[in-house]
Amino acid sequence: EALPPHLAAARVGRAAQGPLAGLTVYEGLHDPRVAELLLERLRNPGSWGPLRFERARPIPAALSGKLLDAEQSNSSLVYGDARGEAVHGDAYILKILRRVFPGPHPDLELPLALAAEGCDRVPAPVAWFEADDPTGSDDTLTLGVLQPYLRGSRDGWQLALAALGADREFTSEARALGRATAEVHLALAAALPTVTLGRAQTAQFADAMTARLDVAAQAVPALMPYVPGLRTAFDALAGLDEAARGPRSAAGTPRPPPYRRRCFSRRPPSLTCPQRR
Repeated sequence: EALPPHLAAARVGRAAQGPLAGLTVYEGLHDPRVAELLLERLRNPGSWGPLRFERARPIPAALSGKLLDAEQSNSSLVYGDARGEAVHGDAYILKILRRVFPGPHPDLELPLALAAEGCDRVPAPVAWFEADDPTGSDDTLTLGVLQPYLRGSRDGWQLALAALGADREFTSEARALGRATAEVHLALAAALPTVTLGRAQTAQFADAMTARLDVAAQAVPALMPYVPGLRTAFDALAGLDEAARGPRSAAGTPRPPPYRRRCFSRRPPSLTCPQRR
């Protein structure tokens, strides 16, 4: 059976064997019916076959989904009205995760952790769906995450390229991006467990950054004046653990190493999620 015209571009092929033998296979996210069904399940959390749908807050009805055609690391559906606009200010993006693995997924775990800390720099998840690990472990597989859609937003790299192309100053935007990044990292450090890195690990990070700096400077000679200062900063990073052992507090006890790394292996105890049904 031929696909309707609006799904012709989504055709994958015709199955020659197996349970789908003789049927036409197509990319389901191009089908408005599939997009509508996914959102309806997210609006009404619970189990549906092997899938479990969770919801953090109510989702409006009568939203139409449209697959983003831009190349991304995940497949994304944007939900708005029939014209793709927001309905009463509500628009959402459903990220269907292509890289699936057992355990907490950073695309869900980190925004939830930031929301728990009151950090609004990243849109908080509205709903998500998961499945049990088919290998039989107690872990779940996160398959998709629904978040508010920031229409017209651009990432920092795009902003920097646009400023460069227009020969425009980017200093104020860079500072704003730095402040936002700092807020996110501080919130993550407060929400998630951390481990202290030793000298060998910080040195490894510093070596990797130095190697990337050398490659970048060779490719873009205009960066050469900044290389000495950056190398000094990277050397300071490599010596953080050693420096932390030297100075002592007024009480004579060693000061704790200042460089810590967040662990994303589990959700923090303070983070509450809707119970599964």
